[in-house]
Amino acid sequence: MGAAIIGFMRVFFGPLLVTLFKVVKFGALRKVAGWAALTALIAGLYAAVNVVILGISFVMPHYLVVGASWFIPDNFDECVTAYLTGTTLISLYRWQREGILFAGGR
Repeated sequence: MGAAIIGFMRVFFGPLLVTLFKVVKFGALRKVAGWAALTALIAGLYAAVNVVILGISFVMPHYLVVGASWFIPDNFDECVTAYLTGTTLISLYRWQREGILFAGGR
């Protein structure tokens, strides 16, 4: 599942990040732009996780939602988002170290 999300983010957000890095040439501004883009991607991932959870809970019968609320913590969406974000960042770091990302240079 993590590979599919990373592939989706690479296909759709990779060109956006490359264009952003080409536009912003200065070191400090480039880092700020990178952090802003990363923050926007994490916020989008958080929204996507919440939509999936709300969609599942909407189609479930009420007694299953009540039962699930007994053992699923209140911060479940934050935990899933943190896990997916960490997995994505680790994979992006490994790809950058292997030369898969930014193959044409920075």
